Amino acid sequence: GMAQDNVSVATFNVLAPCYKYVAGEGTGAPRTEAEDRAAYLRRHGEVARLLRRLGADVVCLQEAWPGPGMFEVYREELSEHSIHYLPRSSGREDGVAVLVHRSVTVEEVIPLVFNDIGDRVALFLKLRLKNGNRVLLGNTHLTFPHNKFDKDVLRVEQIDRVLRFTVDHVGRDHALAGVLLAGDFNSYQGDRVYKRLTDESWTSSYAAIHGSEVQVTHLNHRGECVATDFVWVAPGSFITPIAAALHPVDIPDDRFPTVEEYSLSDHRPLLCSFSVAAK
Repeated sequence: GMAQDNVSVATFNVLAPCYKYVAGEGTGAPRTEAEDRAAYLRRHGEVARLLRRLGADVVCLQEAWPGPGMFEVYREELSEHSIHYLPRSSGREDGVAVLVHRSVTVEEVIPLVFNDIGDRVALFLKLRLKNGNRVLLGNTHLTFPHNKFDKDVLRVEQIDRVLRFTVDHVGRDHALAGVLLAGDFNSYQGDRVYKRLTDESWTSSYAAIHGSEVQVTHLNHRGECVATDFVWVAPGSFITPIAAALHPVDIPDDRFPTVEEYSLSDHRPLLCSFSVAAK
């Protein structure tokens, strides 16, 4: 049979320039970083360099933004990776991207467009690892719970769409070793999306490694410190988490770093490693 494979996956919401507000001069409309090309290319250059240092085989980005010069920055720093991008529906400015190292073969790229009120998407890739083991990997960014409808209805519908898609796919492709689902779930331990995943026997990689869930990955626009970023393993997968770390690793996971410590995004990247056994 096949030898086992190892694969590492980073998930990182990189804060699209169109959503990063910067202090404007005097009065007037709030300005975004999108208007300052030098600023966003500088910040995203640093993001891309951090990702290169992390050395992940697969990088899942949320709030990927195709503004002038942006993907070039990632191509330059992560020159061994191919970039697969899916914009959000109905003309929103950002989307999700998956960057895959050339040691991993991309067999198929499958976009999932929710066509819902949140304009959300998920991007799935069928990957063949070095030793031939195959996995289905998804990257998504669920709606921020602005209100009770978002929180209790829309986001649960979104995660259900994703779960149905993975179940259908695994049912049709029996040779898959399993499924990994990364992203910004705008969800935290104990809420309905998190509970739906654990009720369906999905495993949070960080919780599996550390014995308790990550505490803070994101400082949201309301000033709340929350954990929204996860890499999940589907039930029945021949995939075992072997490491999980929030970066920068010298800052504990129970608080969001100060601006002096870290200013690349309003999220921190999560890097997880897995062993994938032959099915």
